[in-house]
Amino acid sequence: PDCPSWASVPRRSVLAEGRVASVTGLPGGRVRLLLEHLRPLQDMPSLPDDVEAGVRRALARTVTSDFSGGRKGYPGAVVEDEVSPVPGLVSLTLHARDLEGFPRPVAGQRLRGLMRIFPAVGSVNPGTSDLGRYWADRNVWHNARLNRTADGPLYLAFEPGEGAAYRAACLRERWRKALVSALFGNDRKDGGTPQGLAPSGGKSGTSAEREEVLLQGRAMLPALMFGDRSLLSPETVELFNRAGLVHSLALSGQHLALAAMAGAMFVFLLSLFLRGIFLAVPRRMLAVSAGLPFAMAYLFLGGAPFSLIRAACMMLTAAVFLCLRRRTMPLDALFAACVLLFIGWPLVAFDLSAQLSVLAVAGILLAMPLVSALRRRFPPAERGRASGVSPVRRALHACVRWTGTMLILSLAAQLAVLPVLVHVFGAVSLNVWMNLIWLPPLTFITLPGAALGLLLLVTFGPQPCSDMLFFAAAWPAEVMLKLLHVMADGGALPLIQCFRPMPLSALGYGAALVGMLLMLGAKLNGRLAGAAARRLLVAGLLLMPAGQLPVWLDDRQAARERQVSLTMFDVGQGQAVLLTHPGGRVLVDGGGSASEFFDCGRSVLAPALTFPILT
Repeated sequence: PDCPSWASVPRRSVLAEGRVASVTGLPGGRVRLLLEHLRPLQDMPSLPDDVEAGVRRALARTVTSDFSGGRKGYPGAVVEDEVSPVPGLVSLTLHARDLEGFPRPVAGQRLRGLMRIFPAVGSVNPGTSDLGRYWADRNVWHNARLNRTADGPLYLAFEPGEGAAYRAACLRERWRKALVSALFGNDRKDGGTPQGLAPSGGKSGTSAEREEVLLQGRAMLPALMFGDRSLLSPETVELFNRAGLVHSLALSGQHLALAAMAGAMFVFLLSLFLRGIFLAVPRRMLAVSAGLPFAMAYLFLGGAPFSLIRAACMMLTAAVFLCLRRRTMPLDALFAACVLLFIGWPLVAFDLSAQLSVLAVAGILLAMPLVSALRRRFPPAERGRASGVSPVRRALHACVRWTGTMLILSLAAQLAVLPVLVHVFGAVSLNVWMNLIWLPPLTFITLPGAALGLLLLVTFGPQPCSDMLFFAAAWPAEVMLKLLHVMADGGALPLIQCFRPMPLSALGYGAALVGMLLMLGAKLNGRLAGAAARRLLVAGLLLMPAGQLPVWLDDRQAARERQVSLTMFDVGQGQAVLLTHPGGRVLVDGGGSASEFFDCGRSVLAPALTFPILT
């Protein structure tokens, strides 16, 4: 889209106002706002004399629009317009010190501030994720940065909104603040970043680390309930990423499914007292109907991000297929959900989180025959019948079923998303087994305890019962963090950097994986594998090396011709030069960044160095 001239010079300060469309908590005490209808203020607002003087000096500062990299890659043209709003949405990240003296922003409020506006474009390095396309898919075309002083933003103000959506957002924010106050006491009454999460100052290393683990375990509850990760430190997120567990900290279909399962548990408890209820309503219909309110409640708590809406659509489609009177395949429900999502939002095909979600679910569904074979090998005791199996043996069978099921499903999901993860990020974690340790307490202790404690808190106010539930819910997270710290100190949480496969090789990997799962499931269940499974496996095994053939031929030609190339990487305000010669490669300097939230080596250099470039 075309950009109005008032917002076309990235380093020029402007007074602007816009409506807050969404609020997302980011690790490290940050909050990302998406602003809509951002337009310039025509009149100077009423400000204290010293603030007004600083604002006028910033506005009067002359900034040239002709400088390198100012609007690189922005697809639109600049039009002479000093009043129209910026097209689409504008992303603005606020740090903890920006919000000192302010309550946390709420969707529907109006924001005013002195800021600079930059086009939302990414680096131009080969093999790195296209940040500009990522934001363009979400209708975000610009980023805004506040003018800051040593004391915080030079000018920032919020005005209340109106309407039912704003009132609902305010209610959700009150519940979030109540949860934060209950978890951290009086450290922070307004529900922002508690003082205990700040650096420990003069405390000894051991006591400071112990207190940090305790606070970070509690900070996971707002992340799981409301999707607010602003109380989590970047180190905690990095530990979960290295352990292959970072997916459990995000609002996803996994948590939404657990919320819906609470409805099924409610139906089970109800059937203990009303045994004839299934004669009036079929069991499937009753379980789906009871799970819907719980899923909708969690959707509201999470702020209804696209990830949850997408998961809700997939779950609703699966529920419709489940309630049908005829027999259907689970993959049919997944395919129908994908079609509905594509019809509603065609750009979902390019959404990375949607791709990973669909692939993970497909891998789990394809691995279900393996789970069925495991249950037949270690069957549960039949109800109402005497069994000659000892209680110890039954407990052992139950343990094997649970562990085997979790391992099979986790491994299937990880294998299904592996080519996409390697292609996009270039690094993977091999600690799939950590899901066996973390997911059971997360499923049966942390999430239920946090949800029930929050229900008691918002219903009856602060009281000992909710505090006890929050303590019990945070305890597994604290233990998990201690374990991750010990493993990280011992070097047991490596991230494996991989060379990215070509698209044809990734396609072959997918075909081979599907064929292998189909053949293995048929063999373990005493069936003959179909010809389609064998053909998929053979085709995949042929396509995987064929996809890398152009890269191998290109490398051989470069070595034969003794080619020498020089690559200048785009690392912002820094330098990184790669010299490629027949004897190998030499990297001169590696860029760098002063931000604690951005690692130039991981985000820019490692993906570029592992990306196959054909000359």
